[in-house]
Amino acid sequence: MDQIAPQAYIGTAGLGSDRRKLQKQLNFVELQQTLFFPITIKTATRWRNEAPEGFAFALRAWQLITHPPQGKGYPRLPKGHEVDLSQCGHFMDSLTVQDAYQQTKAVADALAAQAIVFETPASFTPTVEHRQRLTKFFETVERDAAQLLVWRPAGVWQDAEIKRICDDLKLVAATDPFEETLAADVGYLRLDAPRYSDDVLLRLADIVAQSARVYCPFNSLSMLRDAQRFRTLLVETLDG
Repeated sequence: MDQIAPQAYIGTAGLGSDRRKLQKQLNFVELQQTLFFPITIKTATRWRNEAPEGFAFALRAWQLITHPPQGKGYPRLPKGHEVDLSQCGHFMDSLTVQDAYQQTKAVADALAAQAIVFETPASFTPTVEHRQRLTKFFETVERDAAQLLVWRPAGVWQDAEIKRICDDLKLVAATDPFEETLAADVGYLRLDAPRYSDDVLLRLADIVAQSARVYCPFNSLSMLRDAQRFRTLLVETLDG
């Protein structure tokens, strides 16, 4: 699929039931299942090799890194997979979290993923301890210059502090384009509305056109349809 200029990667949060159909119609996906348990390297390599040229992957970081064991995703860990739950979540300085990142990173590398998304739950509040954990984690983990590390915090974090932390730690903040200013160089959007009208998508197209590179994962029951509509509108906006 031809790439839109500026670089706009438009897709869905999740592959859906027909991976190859999605890859023919769009040029981006943010994998969701990796939050619950990493896919195998064999599967990641196959998906990368089968994807069309120019198709971009992102993936969510494994929940053991970001979510405490009370998180609703933990029951989805495979049976027989033993993990010390006391050492999980909130970027804890533990071997369990470090190993979870290494497994996430290995899958990202096999996919040639352009981004790893760290979504923190509302329980990861802006306390001194949590700020220190966040800083130590991202200052010490293995990084790849070609791979964005995206932070998507839930809860009561203030936009100004999110921006400052991301600047300091060389992260990309996942932003709501209708509430926050989209970065001029690289943007990663939160598009979680149940459905987007044509008028809203036209506004979004104008915003996206101002950035050099933008990732747009739609995340709703109508995400495939909305992503397709947005791609068409964006092309028309840029051509106009």
